[in-house]
Amino acid sequence: MAVLFIVLALIFGAAGAAKVAGVPFTVDNFERWPIESTLRFPIGVIEVVLAILALVGIANDGAAIVSALGMIVAMAIATWVHVKGHDAPAMTAAAPITGLIAVIALVTL
Repeated sequence: MAVLFIVLALIFGAAGAAKVAGVPFTVDNFERWPIESTLRFPIGVIEVVLAILALVGIANDGAAIVSALGMIVAMAIATWVHVKGHDAPAMTAAAPITGLIAVIALVTL
């Protein structure tokens, strides 16, 4: 269980930090996706917070539940955004796979 939350923390932490920092590929993605590009920064902050909660969740079931549920919702939305943005299957697949990892982490608590 702890390993899954560490993996999720790494995924969400890296993705969120890239969005917050305005890494060029994240800026480009938000310009072509069917959502407001102004959401890049707040989405990045949410992802970083979820990553921190996942790490706290290793020792605290409440934080683990909140982080896993937040990640499941985030990845459901991300899957929709990737599909609507006509992203390549390999890029689109990352979101539902990450969401599935969060589901497994949640049910193994």
